[in-house]
Amino acid sequence: MPQTLHDSPVESPACENTAQALLAMRWSLSRSDQGEGELEIRVTDGPSGGGCDGSCWCVAMMNGRVLREGPATKITDATNRQIHIDAPGLVAASVCLSEGQAQGATLLYARTAMLREVGVQGGQADAPRLVRWAG
Repeated sequence: MPQTLHDSPVESPACENTAQALLAMRWSLSRSDQGEGELEIRVTDGPSGGGCDGSCWCVAMMNGRVLREGPATKITDATNRQIHIDAPGLVAASVCLSEGQAQGATLLYARTAMLREVGVQGGQADAPRLVRWAG
């Protein structure tokens, strides 16, 4: 399934509510072609639902406006307690799951070409932060 690039605000099932996302990451931007704000990338269940076992959907938003969306793949590394998300052209990210009763996660790595697409030059964005994990 191809990615979709949007020139205007659209309704996307993946962007209705951060609380519905399996994973959400944000980059705070002080300067971009679209002004200050936040770039948010959300990963949700794939079109068939089912908890994102392998097939997910990814959406990139800037200040609540959908910029691009497309399919993503989720790979679970149970041995190392990590989840890897790959959405070509959108994001590649790795999350480490905490052990024990406190079910949390730590964002280990995230890379996105969307920063360049919104006009952010290298070194002008804060490190991304994990704002939602529902694994």
